[in-house]
Amino acid sequence: MQGESGGILAGSVMRRAWRSTRKAVLPPHVFESPTGQRVLDNRNTRLMKWLSDGIPPAQVAEWA
Repeated sequence: MQGESGGILAGSVMRRAWRSTRKAVLPPHVFESPTGQRVLDNRNTRLMKWLSDGIPPAQVAEWA
């Protein structure tokens, strides 16, 4: 992901942004749960489901 100046954002910046976003939109019990903490797992699960459903890999890559 690119920053304002076009450079790549540091991983720590991305982690803080995701944490703030999760905390803002998830109920407290979900935010504190393993599901609320491991967003990448949820993303990967969704991508694998699309692939197993027969959606073309190029389309899944675009959505990702």
